[in-house]
Amino acid sequence: MSEYKAKGFCSSYGDWRSDVNGIAVPVMGTDGKRVYGLNVGGPSFGVKKKQLETVYAPRLIKAAELISLRG
Repeated sequence: MSEYKAKGFCSSYGDWRSDVNGIAVPVMGTDGKRVYGLNVGGPSFGVKKKQLETVYAPRLIKAAELISLRG
């Protein structure tokens, strides 16, 4: 929760599997209660932390905001 509050997304760099990096954001359901996840990730040799946080995070956050507004 602290990472989400500070950055607007949650991350995993080798935590789940040593060769997988990823970030995720919440998406609210149309009922305003359900929470879904939207993520971007891949093999650590091709998806680096800096790339995820500087290129994909802003786009992912914006996509989640737009999806959450629909309903």
